[in-house]
Amino acid sequence: MVDGQREVLEGMPSPASAQPHDAAETIAGGPLQEEGPGSLEPLRNGLIASVALIAVVMILMCSYASAFGKVSPHDISFAVAAPQAVADQLDASPALDVRQVDDLAAARRAVEHRSVYGALVFTGADSATLLVASGAARSVQTALVQVGERFAAASGTKLTVTDLAPTASSNPSGTIEFYAIVFLAIGSALGATVLGRVLGTVRNLRHMGMRVGFLMFFTGLLSLAATVFVDGVYGALAGHPVPLFAVLWGYTTAICLACTGVAARFGTLASIVLTLTLTVLGNPSAGGPVGRPLLNDFYAALTPYFPHGGGLSVLRGVQYFDGRGIASGVVCLVVWAGVGLLLLAGAAVRTGLRTRAGQPAPAAA
Repeated sequence: MVDGQREVLEGMPSPASAQPHDAAETIAGGPLQEEGPGSLEPLRNGLIASVALIAVVMILMCSYASAFGKVSPHDISFAVAAPQAVADQLDASPALDVRQVDDLAAARRAVEHRSVYGALVFTGADSATLLVASGAARSVQTALVQVGERFAAASGTKLTVTDLAPTASSNPSGTIEFYAIVFLAIGSALGATVLGRVLGTVRNLRHMGMRVGFLMFFTGLLSLAATVFVDGVYGALAGHPVPLFAVLWGYTTAICLACTGVAARFGTLASIVLTLTLTVLGNPSAGGPVGRPLLNDFYAALTPYFPHGGGLSVLRGVQYFDGRGIASGVVCLVVWAGVGLLLLAGAAVRTGLRTRAGQPAPAAA
């Protein structure tokens, strides 16, 4: 070996000595003498994720604070069987939307059929009966009682309050059904997204039928668990548990199918956006602890179009009003479920056509 080659070899470190040196000199981003991107990318991604999460939390806080923070009664549908002067006096209040009826029976029928939230009926020269329905919205009932008491005090009228749809004793505020609707919505939307990732792409109409069947099974179990806890364990719901379970099952299925259809047709990211929209706008627009007539105009206008408002209306109708006044809520849920099914079917047909187009042609006989 020539002297030059020996000097080069002697100057190179041995493998044994190189390993500890490299280990000591290396970090996640690469060797210490290099400024590799590895150490900066996690920090950048973590910062982006933190800002996004904080933004979502602040949006939720702003939405709920806007809906429930400053509530005031306005345009509460209210039946009156009284002299015209009394009706005009009550109609002058911005809190009420007065509708005149003939007598006590008509006023009672209007409240029980959910045409109005309450009614005032004069039963004598200086006596009146105020009909309310706590099951429709306890906060609205409280507002109507306050209006009635102020009117009675100003006019010297003896007022009798009758609650035609009282809430359950274990749920006097009537808000537990609202929270059941809220958490079932979150569970349905997240379940649709997670199950979509687990079960994979809907490849054809047959596969779509299997997916819908599995989703029905999932929402059935979810609704059964909620019914057993809220009604069986906590005793918060009024009425027979079977129709209550059916309402919750229909409600969760509508949301689950809508999110599944959006995810199948437009991707998981679109389903996540829909879930956030349902949480940010759908939950507070249902009214919940304050009732729709106490929400501001923006959220009150959204109530009929989100499944939360429709589901809560149907649930309260079945609980307290023998199924009256649920038509609009049922239509809302059917529309959400139907749109989800259409999107899911479209995605299934599209994927099936692409799959067949990519298959090799059958060999000639």
